[in-house]
Amino acid sequence: MAKQVMACDRGEIVHSKVQRFSRRTGSEGNTWTWRIHYEYVLNGTRHKGWRAYYGSEPTLGVARNIVARFPAGAAVKVYYYPKQPGTSVLIPGFNRYTYGGLILALLFFSLMVWLWQYR
Repeated sequence: MAKQVMACDRGEIVHSKVQRFSRRTGSEGNTWTWRIHYEYVLNGTRHKGWRAYYGSEPTLGVARNIVARFPAGAAVKVYYYPKQPGTSVLIPGFNRYTYGGLILALLFFSLMVWLWQYR
């Protein structure tokens, strides 16, 4: 059974920026991400969150879109799990940002099955 997600309308973005970081030794290039910190109040208790969505590593374009969508100071709706109110996200469920990782995983799995059949 899927977890039920509740929405809190009393959220605010505290910090929002695009950030670049270098990959570990042996890998090439840089990875882009966002740094978003938000706060929300549930039943008089202040919670802090940092997760925009569950999904794969973003590209520079996706990181820029997320930061533009959630600028510092903006009032936001925060989605949380009622049994774990400190676990939150700004974009719930599957979305266009998570499909890329799912498609790549499916293609990789299909290739492995095909190669296994002809070994």
